[in-house]
Amino acid sequence: MTLPRILFATIVLFSAGMACAKTDAPQIKNSTEIWSAWSSSAELHVYPDSLNLADIEFSVGGQKRADGSRVRFSDLNLGALEFHAPAGNFEQFLEGRLVLAADLQLRRDGHIVTIDRLIIQRNPDDIHGLLLLDGSGNPLFSASHVHVYTLLEKNQLVMERMDVRMTQALADRLGATEWGGMFVGELALDALLHIPAGANLTQRGDACADRPQWPTDGFDVDVELIAMGTVSDRGTVVEDGKTFEILTPSARLRNNPDLRAADVPWYTKFTGPFPPYNNDQHPFLVWNLYRVSEGRLEQVGVSGAKYAFFTINVSCTINCGDGGIPGASGHILWPGCEDVYGVGNNDSPGDIGPRSEINPRTGIFESFGSFFDQMPPGGNGVQDTDSAPGENRMKVWVEDLQTPGAEYLFESWYVIRDDINIFNGMGYHPLTPNFQGGSSWQYSLGAFAQGRALDAWIAPGGTPESGEMNVVFQDDPVGHLQVLAKVEEIAPERWRYTYVVKNYDVDHGIEQFSILTSAEVDSWYFHDPDQDETNEWGSATTGSAQVFSSPASNPLLWGQAYTFGFESDRPPVATQVEIELGPTGGSEPVVLDLLGPERLEDIFADGFEQTF
Repeated sequence: MTLPRILFATIVLFSAGMACAKTDAPQIKNSTEIWSAWSSSAELHVYPDSLNLADIEFSVGGQKRADGSRVRFSDLNLGALEFHAPAGNFEQFLEGRLVLAADLQLRRDGHIVTIDRLIIQRNPDDIHGLLLLDGSGNPLFSASHVHVYTLLEKNQLVMERMDVRMTQALADRLGATEWGGMFVGELALDALLHIPAGANLTQRGDACADRPQWPTDGFDVDVELIAMGTVSDRGTVVEDGKTFEILTPSARLRNNPDLRAADVPWYTKFTGPFPPYNNDQHPFLVWNLYRVSEGRLEQVGVSGAKYAFFTINVSCTINCGDGGIPGASGHILWPGCEDVYGVGNNDSPGDIGPRSEINPRTGIFESFGSFFDQMPPGGNGVQDTDSAPGENRMKVWVEDLQTPGAEYLFESWYVIRDDINIFNGMGYHPLTPNFQGGSSWQYSLGAFAQGRALDAWIAPGGTPESGEMNVVFQDDPVGHLQVLAKVEEIAPERWRYTYVVKNYDVDHGIEQFSILTSAEVDSWYFHDPDQDETNEWGSATTGSAQVFSSPASNPLLWGQAYTFGFESDRPPVATQVEIELGPTGGSEPVVLDLLGPERLEDIFADGFEQTF
């Protein structure tokens, strides 16, 4: 049996699990929707480097594996795993189990765990996940964020790209309690299907006759991010003498459950053209890290873009399979459907590329001749290039992760063509970096919140009198911008002004930011996340404004936030700021009401001042 393709990257450390509430297997009224998988084969890819961080030795067949290990397991034909499959579409795991032969051993500080069997069953904490136990029923690993689908023409259930994590019980057995939940690799499973007589095999649920209903037909796209749950460390890179950690999240999304919502294309790059856009359209996931320290918010991490390629379509209002489009099963997100991507495949070298090739306002990416298609020069419509280790990842300087007293916010965002509300496609967690020594990091997460991460620093709205303001600009076709201002009196009659400008989806970027005030200022401040001191924005005072200007090499690009500031002897009053867009962004600047230092003309506005 041929195993599905699975891609793996570097080490990942646990932060927080992404589990559903514990539930019993549901009672399915239609018994023909209860299918089962049996006679399976499996491949577990373990990166011993991740285990080495916890000083865990990993052996297969009595041989220690010191490098990347792909371990194959054969089925013992001692059981079957049931799952719910309305109309032949996977919905969730039910009862039963698969039993695989194994010959593994884990050692740490005199603790030994020997594994001669792997029992795979439904995870009671995650209806779409699996639990791996040893022959005595002791939990070993959890497998989550599964990409699972039925191949009826081959009579197969395919389960691939599952994140595999060490259970707390196994960590305790190894004397490595603090490493419970650590990411150790990915799992793929193939199994034969038992399909009950009379089962519906159409892969089209009820009320599918008029679907798909595309955005191009006037239906609204509204996809929201509903969870991350995990941020993990994918390794360490050293550049220009600085050490960086690579951070990657998991993600979970949901289409609008209303049956009047649009069906969203989800086609893998280089597989088009498909309707409705006559291309290989798919969403993109990007993520950012912000640090709040000494009253300032600064972005300290920027990812590349993860190119989505498949949707599992579970918990749907309606699931229409391939929608009558050959090859489209798993490539259309139907109303109410949820999809997941694990840490492992969000960092997959073949699926993460540069943001620069995506137009964030339209959500369009041209695969032909792109980063992934470089041979021959100009491209030929076939993927021939993957990201190198560390390339197109979020790389965070370790010094930025160790700022005393700092707070951190980790944000993810799905960029989806024709989405009517980009902000519910975003979400964030408070994040705490935990340094474990050497090059070992773990990240714990606070509660997930949907929406803009910058709103956690300053709430939307505000007034000049309060010293805090948060203003969002939305315009078609310009895009979405956000400007936040914070003023602190750092000494008697001495104020520090901090501004954060976030470019969400203005493709041509931002080249200048001005605060309209004639007050005298000093102690200019600028911060961007790129660790390049040669491309800092310049600052200058004109007759009526304090101006920050970009060098040609460093405009404020989409999905990023830059921080600006200065000090002044004048208190805050209402004023305006101007944002100059890039050369193709239009001739008029964006003007927003905000706050700034009291102007000279304000001091003499009542006419009662005297001069001597």
